[in-house]
Amino acid sequence: MKLHPWLVLLAVSTASAQSSWVSWRVPVHAEIDVAPGEMQRMPLLPLGTTLAHSDGGIGYSPGFIIAGGARMDPDAPSPGTLTPYVTKVADSDGHIIWRWQPYENSAVEGTIRQMATLYDGHGDVVVIGYTRADGVDRSLLAMIDYQTGATVWRVDGEPGTRGYGLAVDPGGDISATFYGSHRQYAAHYDLDGAPLWSISIPDADDAWDDFRIVHSGTFAFIAGHYLQPLPVAESGVQVALADPGDAQFIERYPAVGNSAPIAFDALDLIQAVLLNADGVLRRIDVTGSTRWSQLQGSTLPAIVQALDATADSGGLYAAGDVDDGNGRAAEIDRLSVGTGVSEWHTTFAAEAPRTDSASKALRSGGSNLLYTWTSEGAALPRRMHATQIDASSYDVMWQVDFGSPDPLNENEPIDIRRAPNNSVFVLALTNEASAESTATLYKFTGSFTDDIFVNGLDL
Repeated sequence: MKLHPWLVLLAVSTASAQSSWVSWRVPVHAEIDVAPGEMQRMPLLPLGTTLAHSDGGIGYSPGFIIAGGARMDPDAPSPGTLTPYVTKVADSDGHIIWRWQPYENSAVEGTIRQMATLYDGHGDVVVIGYTRADGVDRSLLAMIDYQTGATVWRVDGEPGTRGYGLAVDPGGDISATFYGSHRQYAAHYDLDGAPLWSISIPDADDAWDDFRIVHSGTFAFIAGHYLQPLPVAESGVQVALADPGDAQFIERYPAVGNSAPIAFDALDLIQAVLLNADGVLRRIDVTGSTRWSQLQGSTLPAIVQALDATADSGGLYAAGDVDDGNGRAAEIDRLSVGTGVSEWHTTFAAEAPRTDSASKALRSGGSNLLYTWTSEGAALPRRMHATQIDASSYDVMWQVDFGSPDPLNENEPIDIRRAPNNSVFVLALTNEASAESTATLYKFTGSFTDDIFVNGLDL
């Protein structure tokens, strides 16, 4: 079933009448200890997977974990020099619960690239990135206590390495991927940080900062950019399966130009992964075979994210942008898990005649979809939009249009999540570099926080 692009505008108009609003917005800065008794307040630039809900535990408040890099020179062109930083902010009012940096009283150069909470928000926080001292990089993997922000353990890599991606398997063990000496590494650790196994893949190239790792069931897949000098110069994306500690296969997909994995997502129920790179979406199984591939720009939009949570809704969804000659529009497609063919799609635009719009983040919101996108036109400032879509009927259940009319203020959504109380949170950033560019957390509350409404029974 195909919906006309403008039908979604009618649904949005109806949904906007629902009781939904911005409860609060809180700019999140990094408070860095730079010397004993000396603290500096710096803008925080989130990177990678940067927003996840975390329980409070007995005597502690629940909240959202935000990770990335604090900008050490905010007046320099973005991003400038960064220092690794993680913080937890309360989901009640946005106050800081705890903050974390690799070294006490020292702001070392580097950043956090990805983080995850154990057991889907229950338990401690794992982060990966790197630090730099005297011009030498070292990968950084650490576990942080979710209640206090104290370091539980940390693993510093060999000189010349950087950490990129991590994944937590169903048993709580941690897989991570690193780069160093033109090789991509994957390593597996237990809950105490003890190494269990590691493998390396040759010819890795860090030109795109794109190394990723995902779990599909008990399998660990890694992906990244490669550059093969001999016998024939070639570059592209490579994918390997580690199970456990051995490379079961290495598949390479030669490409021209930017061939970084835009997204690399697990489909746990079918023991396969989705690789989104170089304008092609592929489903790869545990033998390394490509079950199907779809070229973007023909039947699919230019995909920026494939939704990796299919269990709740029973479908596979992709968010991207499409240009039909009237301007660019944000779009969501439901794809066949078996063939990758688009079974349904709808586009999003703020006004008619259509403004340009772009997809930003798509998440599973229980049995529904949470989606954040932006729109802007020649005479219109950029606006952010948060939308919930019924995964069965594809109706827009509600939409919040938000952000500042000043284009130098935060108008770049990064992630969208739902808290256990059904409130919806969006992490945003400025869309242009400025001294005030920092992470900003929005909380939305309204009729959609009611259990009945969340389940699609709006009475």
